[in-house]
Amino acid sequence: MTKKKFLYAGLFLLAIGILLKIVTDLTLLPVCIILSGVLFKVLYIIRKIRKDNYKPGYEFLILCVGLILFLTGIYLRSHGSSVNPAFFMIPGIAFKITFLVLFIRKSHNK
Repeated sequence: MTKKKFLYAGLFLLAIGILLKIVTDLTLLPVCIILSGVLFKVLYIIRKIRKDNYKPGYEFLILCVGLILFLTGIYLRSHGSSVNPAFFMIPGIAFKITFLVLFIRKSHNK
């Protein structure tokens, strides 16, 4: 469990940040908590790479595409576009989840 503390901390902070964003009128605090969660998850992946428990592959391309789609949806939502941002955000989340599944499968096969 101690090897995965960065992953669990990141997921916990991400979930708390999203809940605070949905439930409260706060703007800056939830974003800071979400970014902290993302940072912890990135640190976990970097540690896996450094210890040779994980070798990045095509799944990183999937993650990049997911992030681009998701961030495009956020941008469209904040700028009042006539295009529904969900058309970008939902596939973006799906790509990010796909990355997560592939990452877990690949890093646990070692």
